[in-house]
Amino acid sequence: MRIIKFRGKTPDGIWVYGQYAGEFDNSNLGGFRGALILAPYATIVEPLTVGQFTGLTDKEGNAIYEGDIILEKLKGERKDGELLEIVFGDFEWRVKNE
Repeated sequence: MRIIKFRGKTPDGIWVYGQYAGEFDNSNLGGFRGALILAPYATIVEPLTVGQFTGLTDKEGNAIYEGDIILEKLKGERKDGELLEIVFGDFEWRVKNE
C-alpha cells in the first residue's frame, strides 16, 4: 500500500509535506479558514495551496504534486514547450491546458 502524501504552503510561504488532516474555519472567532498538514507536527497551511503527490517524479527525481506546472516536451497535437497544470479528474492524474 502506498503512502498518500500532501504538501501545502504556510501563511509565511514555507512548503510543508505530510498527511492531510482536513480544512477548518474559525473565522467567526477571529481566525481564518485554513487546512492542516501533519508533518512531524501539525502545521496550518493555506487551503488553496494543498496538493496531493501524484506518485510520479520528473527527470531529476523531484516529486510531482497536484497543481504543479510542467513544461511539455512532446510533439504531436500540442505544440512543443507548452505549459500544463497537473490536475486530478475522472479517477486519474491529467494535465490541464489553460
